[in-house]
Amino acid sequence: MNYMRMKTLFSVVIGLLICVHSATAQTKLYSTPQTFNENGYSYQCTIGAGGGIITLSNKDNKYTSKSPTYVAGKERGAKYVCKGMSNVPISSEDIYSRRACYMTLKPIFTQEDRKRLRDENLYINMIISPQTGKIMEVYFEFDILSLYNTVPLSTYREIEVELMDKVCFIPSETGRMLDFILFHWTYHLASIKYD
Repeated sequence: MNYMRMKTLFSVVIGLLICVHSATAQTKLYSTPQTFNENGYSYQCTIGAGGGIITLSNKDNKYTSKSPTYVAGKERGAKYVCKGMSNVPISSEDIYSRRACYMTLKPIFTQEDRKRLRDENLYINMIISPQTGKIMEVYFEFDILSLYNTVPLSTYREIEVELMDKVCFIPSETGRMLDFILFHWTYHLASIKYD
C-alpha cells in the first residue's frame, strides 16, 4: 500500500515538473515596453499604439520605424513611396540577396524551433545603405501573441549580426536616390524547404 502511494506521488511530482517546464518555456518575454541590456548590446522593446505589434530593435539603431526620403533627383526631400515595379529600391536582378537572407537564418533555428514557430510570422526590417547595399540596421516586428514573443534576445541578436555580416543587396537607380533603403521581409518557417 505504501509503495502505491509513493508511486502515485512520484507520478504527480513528475507531471507537475513537466507542466512547470512547459509553462516557463512559453513565457512571453517582450510584452511590456522596456530596454534589455545584455553583454555588449542593448535592445529596445516598444509596443504599437493598438497594443498588438511588438517592435524589437538594437538601441543603437537610428532608422527604426522611419521612412526613407529622397536626397537626390526631382523628388528631393519627399518621402519615398513605392509606386510599382518601376521605382523599387532594390535591383530586380538581385535574386541572390533574398536567397542569402534565408540561407543565413537557416542554421539559427533548431529543428524544435522550426516545428514550434512553423505557422508564425516574423517581420524582419533591414535598413540598407543606398551606396553600398550593405545592411546597416535590423529590427523585428511580431504580434504580441506570437510565439516569437518567447524567442530569447540572443537569437534576435544573432539574426541581426549574421544578416549584417553576410548579406549585401544591389540598390536600384531609385534606391541610390534615397537616404536609406527599407527592405521589409516576412520570415515564415512553414514556407521554407530545409535539406
